[in-house]
Amino acid sequence: MKKNILVSTLFALISVSAFAENPSFDYIDAGYSNWDPDGSISKIDGFELKFSKSVNDNYYIAGDFNRVTQYGNALNFSTLGFGYMNAFSEKSTFFAELDYAYSDASPGTSENGFEFTTGVRSMVTEQFELKGAIEHLNFDGSDRTSVVLGGVYSFNENFAIYLDYKFESDLNRMAAGLRYNF
Repeated sequence: MKKNILVSTLFALISVSAFAENPSFDYIDAGYSNWDPDGSISKIDGFELKFSKSVNDNYYIAGDFNRVTQYGNALNFSTLGFGYMNAFSEKSTFFAELDYAYSDASPGTSENGFEFTTGVRSMVTEQFELKGAIEHLNFDGSDRTSVVLGGVYSFNENFAIYLDYKFESDLNRMAAGLRYNF
C-alpha cells in the first residue's frame, strides 16, 4: 500500500521549470527505507542517507548509509566508493561504480566486502529521471545480485523526490525520500 501511494504521488506532481538535460551526479538523498525479506512475517524499516559528487566530467565519488531496525535489533549497511559516468546521448548516462561495503548488526555481527553497480540513468522529461541498474554484492564470500529500478522527480534545479526499488532473490528493498542537487 505504501509503495502504491509513493508511486502515485511521484507521478501526480506538477512540473514547475526546466532543468539539466543529463542526470546530475551531485546530490544528497535522505529518506525512508523498507527491507522485505522473503519468508519474514514482518518488514524491516529505517532510514537511508546517500551522496554523490562529481570529481570531473567522467568520475564521481559516492556513499550511502542505511539503518533499519526490527524488534529492537538494528542493521547498519554502508558503502563508499567511486564511479565512472559517460553520457551516451543528450539525456542518458551510463554509470559503473565500485564500493567498499560494510554491514554490522546487533548483537555484534559484522561483514565487509565489495559492491559493483552498473546501469543507466535517463531524463525521460525535463523533470523526471528513470534509473535501471544491476548491483552485485560480495560479503565474505557470499554473493548477492540485485536489479534496481528507480525514479526521480525534480521540483526545481535543487529539490526532488526519489523512489528506488531493489529486487533480490531473498530480499526486496524500497527507499523513498528527498534529494538535494548541488
